[in-house]
Amino acid sequence: MDAADVGTMVPVRNERQARELAPLRDEPEQLAEAWGEAQGRAEVEERPVTAQDVREAVEPVGPEPAESSSRPRDDRRVGHVVGVVGHG
Repeated sequence: MDAADVGTMVPVRNERQARELAPLRDEPEQLAEAWGEAQGRAEVEERPVTAQDVREAVEPVGPEPAESSSRPRDDRRVGHVVGVVGHG
């Protein structure tokens, strides 16, 4: 399922809106919640829904982050970067 399929789930008006909803395409309830939030934002300001409305609505309800299988973070590198930046 891709951004084109999102249009069959909620009444998006254009591809930009569909692309913003695409990360939720496998989570129909969250997708509908985000679309409703985007509509609410636009209605308050009496204007059409924009892709930005959709993007901002998707961020708080986005899919659960997958657990990282990468190696643990090396905090020494972070300290080094901070030290270099601090000596500017």
